[in-house]
Amino acid sequence: LLALRSSAMVPADADELVERFQEVTSMQNSDFARTFLQQHSFQLDSAIAAYMAGELEPPPPSRGAATPAEAGQVAEGQGQPRSWPVRMLGRALRLLFGPSRPVSFGPSAAQAFVDRFEREYGQVHPSFVVDGYKQAVQLATAQSKFLLVYLHSPLHQDTPRFCRQTLATAQCKAFIDEHFVIWGGSLEYSEPFVVSESIQSSGFPFMAVLLCGHSDGAHCLERIEGVMGGPALVERLNQSMQRHRGNLTQIQQQQQRRQDSQQLRQEQNLEFERALQADREREAKEQAERLRLEHAEDEARSKAELEAALELSEKLVRLHANNSTAPPTQRPPTHTSDLILPRGSVSNHCCGSPQDKEASLKRKRDRLGAEPPAGTDTTKLRIMLPNGSKIDRKFLASGTIEAVRDFIDVHLGDNGIPIETYSLSTNYPKRTFENDSITLTDAGLHPQSVLYVQDLDA
Repeated sequence: LLALRSSAMVPADADELVERFQEVTSMQNSDFARTFLQQHSFQLDSAIAAYMAGELEPPPPSRGAATPAEAGQVAEGQGQPRSWPVRMLGRALRLLFGPSRPVSFGPSAAQAFVDRFEREYGQVHPSFVVDGYKQAVQLATAQSKFLLVYLHSPLHQDTPRFCRQTLATAQCKAFIDEHFVIWGGSLEYSEPFVVSESIQSSGFPFMAVLLCGHSDGAHCLERIEGVMGGPALVERLNQSMQRHRGNLTQIQQQQQRRQDSQQLRQEQNLEFERALQADREREAKEQAERLRLEHAEDEARSKAELEAALELSEKLVRLHANNSTAPPTQRPPTHTSDLILPRGSVSNHCCGSPQDKEASLKRKRDRLGAEPPAGTDTTKLRIMLPNGSKIDRKFLASGTIEAVRDFIDVHLGDNGIPIETYSLSTNYPKRTFENDSITLTDAGLHPQSVLYVQDLDA
């Protein structure tokens, strides 16, 4: 029953997981690798992390399996985790890194690696990208360079010699900085460990040359494993560059085509925006010209109407002058009470005595006040008297017809013009103002107009 249950928990890709586990851990015994994976439910990352942290246990005995002595002989012959050096390595890993791998990605892990490298091996080293692996790939793509990945195994016996005698040399620094974008990370952190799994590193010290810019991500062109001196590493990297220069050139051409296409689209969009802006400006100018012409036509029409009104007024004045020379056909009334005022007319009689008349004019003059200054709320009126004289005066647009009559009465009284009863009207359109309480705006006289004084006693 336990055997059936165990077989049911084995995934379909168990053999592939075992092979990956052996590649990463360099474990030779496939049975031990399978058992170790099974103890971790075939979770590859968990099993590798446990192995690297030294959490090593021998496979549980089963029927038909070798005796403990035989198992010890196999483990000893294969160099498997039952040997004391491996147990010591596990304890060292636990002391240094704790029971599990620190989860760190991006700039923090990269900066921690560079800081530790400089503390142990000095300030001379290639210019590692202090950012995540993805950002390093993007940087290499943008600069059209190969990406060089260095995976740092801090506990490997060859790591100090490789770092001190190879990476921390001026020759390697100058060559790598000129031809590569380099990213490094320590396997004690999660992101470098994931990258190690992705590019399938198996031995240390480990470096890999990657070609970036493909739509499906970076491609590993060459893996460099083991210790070598600075000149040998430079020669190896130079050979790799020569072999794969065509691939890099192809990526550069693709990027150039994409950039050219993007620039073309930007230029087309800019040209379209310019044409659209030119159309807007042209339409605005045409609209302004139409408004100017309409305004000019309105002014010309108003001027023509005003001239026609003035001409008609002069004709009426001449006609009135001619009529005044003819003998009267009937006697005018001798008393104010005998006057019958037509609709829309006002009598300038106040009373019979000059004192009462002067008092009435004074009240109207005080009520009228000073002439207001020109402005948007001011109405300009030209008042045409029956004798042909013209009076220009400004009134408040909110003022009433009564204010205009007060002004006319004062003017007639001050100038001794003998008009007693009169009406106010316009010619175009023909209107007679009967209601003295309406404002000049409501009467349609704002902002300017011509009023005619009709002497009803003539």
